[in-house]
Amino acid sequence: MKQPKLRWTMLIFALGAIMMLGACKKKVAPPPPPPPPPPAAPTASLTANPNTIDKGQSTTLTWETSNATDVSIEGVGAVQPNGSQSVTPAESTTYTLSRAERNRPRHESQ
Repeated sequence: MKQPKLRWTMLIFALGAIMMLGACKKKVAPPPPPPPPPPAAPTASLTANPNTIDKGQSTTLTWETSNATDVSIEGVGAVQPNGSQSVTPAESTTYTLSRAERNRPRHESQ
């Protein structure tokens, strides 16, 4: 009678050992999450309305930027990232909008 009881005991012991050994595997750490996407590239536009004028006339400069810092217009000075301003140039003038993105200057002319 001890024989069947011993077999069951050994079977339970063997199954328990197999289960414990299977659970003792080193767990592999999940891969790190991907880095966040880079910020959107800055954009800028500058228009004049009317586009051409005669000496002594005014035009309105309108500009828009996104993801830009330190915005300025040559001949006007520092400006907000988006806006408009009337100008009356004394002579033929090209206005250049400058903006920076993390120390990388960019220019748009009108």
